[in-house]
Amino acid sequence: MFERYGNAWPPPQGAFELDHLIPLVLGGDNSEANLWPQPAGPGPSFRDKDALEVRLAWLVCVKGLPLVEAQHRIATDWIAAWTALRDIPRGKTP
Repeated sequence: MFERYGNAWPPPQGAFELDHLIPLVLGGDNSEANLWPQPAGPGPSFRDKDALEVRLAWLVCVKGLPLVEAQHRIATDWIAAWTALRDIPRGKTP
């Protein structure tokens, strides 16, 4: 998978995470089409996307955000979704 995206294998330790485009918690799967090597940085990293996944799952399960909307947000532009949601306190629905 790393070579498919033009990255050397094995990658430097901690430099990448093999990530799900749509996370399992939001109905994603382990197919190759849903996996990609996500860098640790610079800029928003796999840690930021992991935090977004938790926030979106919370919005779906607790606040009633439609699952398809959460999947669309993370699959089309996760950085925009992360930017929009990172500073919203829990209890507020975007």
